[in-house]
Amino acid sequence: MAIAPKSRVRGGWLIALITLIDSMSSCWFGYCQGVFAGVLVSPDFKEQFPQTKNGNVSGIVTSCFLLGAFFGAMLAFVSGDKLGRKKTIIMGHILSTWGATLQFLSWSLPQMIVGRVINGVGVGITSTASPVFLSECARSHMRGRLLIIGASSNVTCFCLANWISYTLYFRAGPWQWRFPLALQLIFPCIIFPLFPFVTESPRWLLLNFRRLLLSCGTQFMQQFSGINALGFYLPTLLHENVGGTIYLVAAFGSLIVIDRVGRRKLMLFGSLGMASCHLISALCLKAGEDHPSQMKTASLLMPASLPEYELTCSKLGSVAVSMFIFYHVFFAPTWGGVPWVYAAEINSLGWRTRGAAAATATNWIMGFVVVQFTKVGIDNLQWRFYLILAVICVSFFPIVLCLYPETARRTLEDMDEIFLHHPSWFVLGNKELTQRERPQVYVEAEARRIVMAQAPAADH
Repeated sequence: MAIAPKSRVRGGWLIALITLIDSMSSCWFGYCQGVFAGVLVSPDFKEQFPQTKNGNVSGIVTSCFLLGAFFGAMLAFVSGDKLGRKKTIIMGHILSTWGATLQFLSWSLPQMIVGRVINGVGVGITSTASPVFLSECARSHMRGRLLIIGASSNVTCFCLANWISYTLYFRAGPWQWRFPLALQLIFPCIIFPLFPFVTESPRWLLLNFRRLLLSCGTQFMQQFSGINALGFYLPTLLHENVGGTIYLVAAFGSLIVIDRVGRRKLMLFGSLGMASCHLISALCLKAGEDHPSQMKTASLLMPASLPEYELTCSKLGSVAVSMFIFYHVFFAPTWGGVPWVYAAEINSLGWRTRGAAAATATNWIMGFVVVQFTKVGIDNLQWRFYLILAVICVSFFPIVLCLYPETARRTLEDMDEIFLHHPSWFVLGNKELTQRERPQVYVEAEARRIVMAQAPAADH
């Protein structure tokens, strides 16, 4: 294990600075996710880039960011342990700054796409390395809460980007879309001055393939819960502003429950809650399809590049729309933040960055897949598409129940104890692996490690 160099800041202040770096990195990540929806519908943007009036082209311009983030996460996978956490994060933010600058100064579509890809690569790197950096420095009793601050910051700036886009929607000219893209440059101005005051992670430097799959699995399930399907393709005005605000409030609920309830229970509860919302929505849409003559319909606004999707305006339609919004109440404090926490905790010391990188890459590439194929699914399956999402969400329950050990209140060294002494993939029924409180056996193992570490010094 490498010895971390001395830092000007120590103790609680050091953890506070690293938490601030992680939360600001997450803010930038969330802002990038939310800002482009408003850019796409800007009249001046369409005039500047008329090719985006084609749905396929606008889809590529939007999703290339996610594809870039996937490659960024893979780059963090390769270089994260060689460069160290701190240098990896700095590299990611430099790329994001470059990409953001190319975007708001764009005069041609290729320049915009290149900027989006580079920005995505940077975000993919930082969203991988930043939570790992924090998790390796924070103490176990508060690690979950500190990491969830980052996830909540992501949602905060996602919501902020939506409201900025909505505010500028009624302003004509290039300012309407160039200003929100240029506003990204506030984040590096806050982040870069903090790096000279923080040290490298003390745990920079045992693979367990099982842990890698578990961390990737949470991110895979997060994307297939339907969050991006709703985020990109539901009514812009109602969903992004009302739903986004509810999402923001619910996300901060994780701060209260993440360490008290534990990771497993949150994922189990969230899977059933999300499935219920999808199921009720599907049934309401089915009823509206079966009885069109009895139902007054209204078209809710969709992104300009997509055809309108009709929802009923009666009680059934109101229930369906409310379920789409209420879905975020279940998603935000559970599957919204827990996968990021879990991926940062579960992997071994030697593979923590690479494991988190693989998990983040899974999130980005699955997000790309979901965004790319959601419209086709809705067009062809209509209400059945949401029924499929309900079934997928229900399937998460037995997967988590049977395969995922609890990581709350465990030290990062406890993770090695878990997988060293419990090689079976099946955890259900093993209280040591599923209880929220830290098992006594890990407390005793930690005491033995301390004694063994002190023994050579005493002999010397």
